[in-house]
Amino acid sequence: TGDVVGCGINLIDGSCFFTKNGHHLGIAFNDLPPNLYPTVGLQTPGEMIDANFGQDPFLFDIEGEMIELRRRTRSVIRDLTWPNKYGDPQAVLRKMVSSYLVHHGYSQTAEAFARSTGEEISEELASMRNRQAIQRLVLQGKIGEAIALTQQLYPGLLRDNVELLFRLKVRQFIEMISGADTLELETAAAAANSTAANNSTANNSAANNTTANNKEEDGETRGNSDEAVASMDTDSGPHTEMLNNGNNISNGSCETPSECMDVDSRFMEDGESSSSSQEISQESNSNNISQQQQPHSNQQQQLDMKHSSILSSPTKFEALLKFGRSLQELAQQVDQDHVSLLQDAFSLLAYADPWTSSVSDQLNPTGRESVCHSLNSAILESKNQPGRPPLEIAMAHSKQLIKVMANKDLGACAFADTQIFNQ
Repeated sequence: TGDVVGCGINLIDGSCFFTKNGHHLGIAFNDLPPNLYPTVGLQTPGEMIDANFGQDPFLFDIEGEMIELRRRTRSVIRDLTWPNKYGDPQAVLRKMVSSYLVHHGYSQTAEAFARSTGEEISEELASMRNRQAIQRLVLQGKIGEAIALTQQLYPGLLRDNVELLFRLKVRQFIEMISGADTLELETAAAAANSTAANNSTANNSAANNTTANNKEEDGETRGNSDEAVASMDTDSGPHTEMLNNGNNISNGSCETPSECMDVDSRFMEDGESSSSSQEISQESNSNNISQQQQPHSNQQQQLDMKHSSILSSPTKFEALLKFGRSLQELAQQVDQDHVSLLQDAFSLLAYADPWTSSVSDQLNPTGRESVCHSLNSAILESKNQPGRPPLEIAMAHSKQLIKVMANKDLGACAFADTQIFNQ
């Protein structure tokens, strides 16, 4: 006949209803058992049906029906009686909100909330700002600086929590590969530059002494004979050539004049030696070019960091390997469950471009959040404060209860999602 007949089951109260051409025909059955399956019976040979399980829009307004059921479920939750043993519900809620703000270090918001509600802050503002500074460093990927600041503000915390220290350093290893954390690499580079500078200073001193000795020999032999003059010129030739090349003397790692120019300019700043005016001019021009190329968009900087491999710098790569070896030693002090984190981090070194590899998800900044929360909770627990705010605990319990309801085939769990409280 061309009619459209629909059948719906309300899993909340176990009722069944039928519709015809989009009109609700009323409740047909009640108290239906769970785990029902749709079936259709045909009586006349040659009959055909077209079943719609949601692949096409329903003629009946099923969305309106669900909105109404969701409203009823929300009303039931809101009408629940507050147990008197917990005191004033508004006071409890204010305390939960305040503890949440304090836990995450939202000092300004917590202070404003305390002024508007009269709720006391459970932690000093200075301490909250310290934790906020540490969390900011972690979320920026500067794990090395976060570890150093934590050790400065909370001595002994990481020493007594080796597993947390291990997780932080594994994340630091990952951030060193991504380019976000350069603390260890800069330290290694500075040490290498210091060694090169010391060697260069020693070589410059040797060259100056040789030149002075040649001048003494020049004074002693001047006027004696032409043969002596010729001999003197031959001996002083190599040293004179070095000095005429701009004092570009180092430990052998300096291959171009521009590299040695950087070393000489560093000496000039320390007052140990000076560079020629030509070198200063070259450095000035180099700085001007660098300043002109400085403005880059954040997107371009991210692309530069993404495509710059640490393998291109032997000094940095050596520092990374040294840091990895120290992590292997630290791994001996933690449970084997945590060692897999280090193995996964080491797998990034197997690719020339880790960002396009199958393990590139480790480089995602969202990986910083879990270790950030763990560090923040550890700091609070060291000060005899809850490691997790009551508001988050209540929300976690609610979500777990919804899962239990689903496992028990309680249909109301479909409309008891915690997201309804945000609507």
